[in-house]
Amino acid sequence: MMALERLKDCFKRHDRVALFFSGGKDSLATLLLAEEYWGKVAVVWVDTGAQLPEIHELMGKFKKAIPNFFIVRSNQPENIRTYGYPVDVLPVWSTLTGQSIGGMRPLKLQSWLDCCAENIWKPGYEFSKALEVTAIIRGQRQDERYTAPTRSGEVFEGVELVYPIEEWTKDEVLEYLEEKGYKNERLDLSHSSLDCWNCTAFVPETGDRLRYLRKHHPEKAAKIFPIFQAIVAEAKRDLNLVSAGIEELR
Repeated sequence: MMALERLKDCFKRHDRVALFFSGGKDSLATLLLAEEYWGKVAVVWVDTGAQLPEIHELMGKFKKAIPNFFIVRSNQPENIRTYGYPVDVLPVWSTLTGQSIGGMRPLKLQSWLDCCAENIWKPGYEFSKALEVTAIIRGQRQDERYTAPTRSGEVFEGVELVYPIEEWTKDEVLEYLEEKGYKNERLDLSHSSLDCWNCTAFVPETGDRLRYLRKHHPEKAAKIFPIFQAIVAEAKRDLNLVSAGIEELR
């Protein structure tokens, strides 16, 4: 299996290796594939401060089993209070900078790229760099909608990136997890790590996540759904201004 060969080669050539673990299906499959290396790898989980209880429960299980299991904490709720909710389409007048120039609006918004970077990607990467790792293992697949342009084996800032399940499909991941005894409703979600229960981005794929919240955490679903409606109103306001301006040019 190419995935196992990639892991074997990684640990043969590197003494300091980190594995990024989010609890989602892909990182879970990657972690289980690397079980024979649990005594050698630093497993890094970024707790955003907006995790659901089932994710904390899963992390507690692996923390007991893995010698070097590190929890890196960020503060997504505070970040949202300061910079706004993450969105796929950003009305610039709703950003922190836009409101400082044009006045307050009903909602502060930010790019989901900035939100994920500040609350997940940067904290995890900076922590791994502090550990002086020379390789980082991630559960990235090529057929995902949101995936980095890098490929397994590439080197970024002196650190080799290793993606053991790069060629796997979602179905192959779920089949492997079921073989390992992991089969539940959450793992079938598009964003199965549920890094932030109150995320308002990734809307094209967020329907299953909202249905999951309604079923298992109805009080949280009730809080976040009105935010989606307010985001649509903010985006429409700016889009209407742009459309009106274009019409005047005709």
